[in-house]
Amino acid sequence: MRTAIVLILGLGLPLACGGKSPVKEPGIKEDGRVFLENVSQNAGRYKADVTVWYYDEELGKVEITVLPGEKKEVSHDILKGGTKLTLYLKGRAYVYSHQLEPQEIEIVVDGNVTIRIYSYNWNNIGRPFEYDILYE
Repeated sequence: MRTAIVLILGLGLPLACGGKSPVKEPGIKEDGRVFLENVSQNAGRYKADVTVWYYDEELGKVEITVLPGEKKEVSHDILKGGTKLTLYLKGRAYVYSHQLEPQEIEIVVDGNVTIRIYSYNWNNIGRPFEYDILYE
């Protein structure tokens, strides 16, 4: 009887767990895409259009404008895991119509990456965007 229980548990538990572990192997980065989500429509007078660009060896300058409430893919293809990318963000605020110098954001691709822009404050010279970087 005891042998039967041990045998059932020994065979049954590995099968019951199934699926991939949510823990990634250390040092291995996943391929992915890069997105920019502009949620500045919730920021009142600090909402802004956001133009993002980066330089690609094959395509040259890749540039996309994302309006408040939009989410767009910045990378035009799947990027290899571990790829370092420097994005340049520039905004045009709805109230001030100021355009500041571009703000740099550096990311490393590890699965899909979304940069979520919350607001644009022209008083913050050098770092006008409030944002989060989300790895999915």
